[in-house]
Amino acid sequence: MEHMFLENFKRKVIHVNNTLPAHSDIAALLPCYTSTGDCTSLLIRDGTVRLLTLRVRTAIARLARRQATDLLSLKQACSENTQRTNLQPLPLSAELLLFPVKIRTPRVPGDTCTGYMNYHAVKSVLPCAHNPAHATITLAGSHTVTALWRAATVTRYLQLSQLAAFAAPLTAGRIVREATGQYQTDLTILHKMTELQEMLLKRQLR
Repeated sequence: MEHMFLENFKRKVIHVNNTLPAHSDIAALLPCYTSTGDCTSLLIRDGTVRLLTLRVRTAIARLARRQATDLLSLKQACSENTQRTNLQPLPLSAELLLFPVKIRTPRVPGDTCTGYMNYHAVKSVLPCAHNPAHATITLAGSHTVTALWRAATVTRYLQLSQLAAFAAPLTAGRIVREATGQYQTDLTILHKMTELQEMLLKRQLR
């Protein structure tokens, strides 16, 4: 099943361009099948769509390289802080906090089913009107994406993104404000943030 945002694809201004925009302009990176193969739909916060002839994994690696960020080390740090071995949030900068969402069923074994949303671009996360087992995510630029996860699962990843950003090297100690008002940070994550804040303060005092 291809992600359902493609239903609105024709109504967007689409550019085929492998140039990556500023972090603050990115709303989401979604895997997308085209006539040339598995590509990436880059949703821009101004409402346009950029089609990259790159896989999502490659696009994220290039974004990390532009920040001189060791993506493997970042994933390891986020894995330790969120206790997740797979599908970790990726705080690449203060403006680009990516979190994973399942948005399609791959046609070919080995193709990814996962897209990445920018935490700061999320406007709302609600159960899909036609299928409560899925979620409708509204992003800046009036983009709407259907996730193949329940809204509660997407919300959980938003919360884990806060935790990952709080402890990541490029965003350490910064409190991430609520992006939507549709969800709240749960007590477990708040407690973990407090522990990490105390740890960071101890390091500064050494």
